[in-house]
Amino acid sequence: MAAARLTHHARDQLARRSNLAEGELLLILDQDLVVLIGQEPNTARYHKVFYSRPDNNYLVAIQDNETGDVITILPPDYHNKWEIPPEVFFAAKRLILG
Repeated sequence: MAAARLTHHARDQLARRSNLAEGELLLILDQDLVVLIGQEPNTARYHKVFYSRPDNNYLVAIQDNETGDVITILPPDYHNKWEIPPEVFFAAKRLILG
């Protein structure tokens, strides 16, 4: 997998929806501190839940695993591809907080 990088849209969405710094998000993605919840059919786009410590909240990154491009950042309630079970949130938080 290529190193994570934010598209212009993802950078805007991160700034709008989170207090997490860009560098922190890239580190979370590159170190795979995420919980994979699915892949879009016929693409390399993966949906990944992660915990944002500055926000005390969860977000979903949609990332192209071939290019590393982060397409967008969504709050979990905007995410309509899959239902996200509570255990995913617990696991994502544990990855960040230990």
